Amino acid sequence: MITDAKALINQYRVVLGEWVSERQVTELDRRLIREIEVSSSKDSFWTDIIAITSWSQIVHPEVSSTVSAIQWDLVIAEVSGVASITLRSRFLVRLFKSPIAKRVLVISSPTEQGNIKALLGEHFDELERTRWQLQDIYPNAMPIALLRFEVVDYERSPEEIVCIQRYENIARRLANHGAFRQARLRLASSSIYAAEESLRRLRNQLVHSDAGELLQNPELDSRVSTDPRYDDALIELDKDKLASNQGELLEELTATLHAFGSVRVDAKFQALAKALQSAGHKDSGSHTWVYASYRATISYVASSLGELAERVYQLYGSLSPQEAQRSISEFRTDGGILVSSSALLEGADFTTDTLVLYDIPDSRNVIYQLVSRLILSRSASSGTRPTILVLHDTSSTIPMEERRFQKFTTVIRDFVADDL
Repeated sequence: MITDAKALINQYRVVLGEWVSERQVTELDRRLIREIEVSSSKDSFWTDIIAITSWSQIVHPEVSSTVSAIQWDLVIAEVSGVASITLRSRFLVRLFKSPIAKRVLVISSPTEQGNIKALLGEHFDELERTRWQLQDIYPNAMPIALLRFEVVDYERSPEEIVCIQRYENIARRLANHGAFRQARLRLASSSIYAAEESLRRLRNQLVHSDAGELLQNPELDSRVSTDPRYDDALIELDKDKLASNQGELLEELTATLHAFGSVRVDAKFQALAKALQSAGHKDSGSHTWVYASYRATISYVASSLGELAERVYQLYGSLSPQEAQRSISEFRTDGGILVSSSALLEGADFTTDTLVLYDIPDSRNVIYQLVSRLILSRSASSGTRPTILVLHDTSSTIPMEERRFQKFTTVIRDFVADDL
């Protein structure tokens, strides 16, 4: 079984171990393969075994070649958000072209059929397809049409706009790769604080002549980027450009950081705080989930909201499982505000009254996952209508923000139409 959610592997192992107790259920990764290669029982190891792995492991040559050399009775592949140009897609197509598996089960979200068809091409018609909706699995789930959607408009200040423009100019000078500039703008779009912190780290690296990794993408807190431009690719530093302009760049960084320091009001955060206060979310008994994509944004928003609310929790990818589970458990029991991406929430059991999209996801599939979490929090007969608050910058400072907002509204309309 190949899953897109590494965090769920242990849960799958427990469930499958109970259902198929006569077979060994194990996690397949590079460490296990190396252990098997030096074992005297390597030829018999793969008999009567259920192996679970993640896409991040399966695309590694060592794991891929081992898996491809075995005749599997069944391969189950979760393919949510798999772009057609990635290593993952090529492995998936190979399942159909070679005798790796007697049977292949492809599992996708209800939003992914068009993507799967493009991904598999002529092999799509070889699939026996079953269309499912959340109501098929959770018959008491609230229909999407009953959710409340509210747009929270805000406008960035002139000082913020100047900072973002200067930030973009620095990104343009660092690299010719357009995807890098887009990644940096996503960070600035997420929060002015996250952009400032990234520039501060960059300046420190320049001062200490540590330029080796300056141009890597700002790290998303979510599992993977679903934008194919970032998938299976590393954006390299234009070292020649950096070397010839290092002094000038350092001056510009210092001046830009000074400009960031002159920003007195974060318009986006102020819009969030006012929206939560007006909706009565100071009540610790309510459950509000603020979704953000970057760790720096998550930390900043959680810290700032701590001055306004009694209970605020934050989750990000580098937290230990014990810390994450403790925060989820307390949020589930006591309520409050949870600031998090979806990185550590797969399989987590909690309800929420309000979902705030501090960052609007790029991926249609991630949007569906977030909305699904909300509608599963309440049954259709509960009488309570969960709310989605979407923050929307009306200044159009970053064009991609408006595109994401328009995409979100289109996706929600499609979900509602499918749900009716």
